[in-house]
Amino acid sequence: MVVPAPVPAPPPAPTTVPRRQPTSAEIDQAIAGLRPYVRSLLPINPTHAQVAELGDKICTAFDEGQSAAQVKATGAQLVKKVPFATLLRGGDDYILRTGVALYCPGHAPRLG
Repeated sequence: MVVPAPVPAPPPAPTTVPRRQPTSAEIDQAIAGLRPYVRSLLPINPTHAQVAELGDKICTAFDEGQSAAQVKATGAQLVKKVPFATLLRGGDDYILRTGVALYCPGHAPRLG
């Protein structure tokens, strides 16, 4: 008698949290707060759209079940793509916590 192989359980459904739209002043404050964490030969002036894109990537990564460490690494990689820019110690944590606070505060408990 042939016993069928067990069917693997489907992966858990993503956990999405509500998104919020930060004010222009909140985004400006976040950009200003990032400057001490980035060393660059050129001025670092991300646009509001770039900040929103990063916030969406952070929230989506958490929605898809990534850990805080994985999401932090993703944010750091995005900054490293900026020519002549270096992310200093604590910058990855600032990006992660600020992105969650601005765009998906429901994921705050996952920050640890």
